[in-house]
Amino acid sequence: IDSSAGAVARAATGALREAFGTEVLPADGMRVATSKTVLIAAHDIESSHNVYSLRAKDATVRNKARVVNVSSMWGEINDFCEAWVQPKPGDEAAVLAALAAAVDGGDPSGGRNLLSAEAQTAFDKALAILREAKQEAGQPFTAICGLSNRGADAAGAIVGSLANIAVSVAGSDAANALLVLPQEANVWGMRDAGGSPELLPGHRPASDDAARAEMQRLWGAEISAKAGLALDQMGGSVKAMVVLNDNPAMLSPGAKLEGLEFLAVIDSLATDTANAANVVLPDAGAWAKEGTTVSADRRVLRMNEAHQVRGEAKQGWSILSELGRRLAERLNPGEIRIGYNNAGEIMDEMAQV
Repeated sequence: IDSSAGAVARAATGALREAFGTEVLPADGMRVATSKTVLIAAHDIESSHNVYSLRAKDATVRNKARVVNVSSMWGEINDFCEAWVQPKPGDEAAVLAALAAAVDGGDPSGGRNLLSAEAQTAFDKALAILREAKQEAGQPFTAICGLSNRGADAAGAIVGSLANIAVSVAGSDAANALLVLPQEANVWGMRDAGGSPELLPGHRPASDDAARAEMQRLWGAEISAKAGLALDQMGGSVKAMVVLNDNPAMLSPGAKLEGLEFLAVIDSLATDTANAANVVLPDAGAWAKEGTTVSADRRVLRMNEAHQVRGEAKQGWSILSELGRRLAERLNPGEIRIGYNNAGEIMDEMAQV
């Protein structure tokens, strides 16, 4: 539930909270299509988030928007850009920090000097476009961040710089002007549901007394006011773990799974983590899953079963519910709601919280 994508999402939203003082969620992609200036920072927006790439092209063709792309890799979106700033791989955060500083009149030399002569010319062009957008108060501006695959530190730095640019250019509309797109499907949906160490469902902090009281009423269990641990913080303090549809042995090599006394994996694939497990419980395959997933533009999409569950596999939610029910019988924690009869009951609860 908290491998590399989760760590990157935490770093990104942490940078947003620091910049804007609140949790910021990605908005509808149609904002991009109606913008007059668009700044993109992504590895290759065309391949990673093609809907947002299409919206940026719409903005250029239909709205005469000026598009700037900061990427180490050439992509089709560059045919629609006025400026393509090409950092070397790994230098993206430093170059964006320099751009953010320069928009506010600061010295960009540190990050700018990392660029080739051609890329420095593009940097100066991008800076001129952003400064003109800043002067044109009221003209829609959007910054798009396709989260970096270079780790949580880089993601936090990149999002922080983009947030500063959004504050400088968009002013009071900054929180709406910055769109942060997840690395993997349903990352934001997981955070919506509380799948992050510091959050309860609905993006409410665990330290929020009212939120804890509501969840305790629904679940019948005491909830700690302290944030939980991220996977890379657990060290030797965790003795047993259940992994659902994730592969931390590959994605988070610092997780130290070998220190566990017991590892259970719920998955439809024979991953490295599954191969290291004491017990593997077979989940429904990708085309047999039921429920919902949340897309990058925050649409809640229904997942319908294309075929029946095969062999001894069960739906992941059903396995977790049954495991929780049996644990509750053995540990006797009191009246706790852990049993669900169908995905609809889970969706009803999610709608409440």
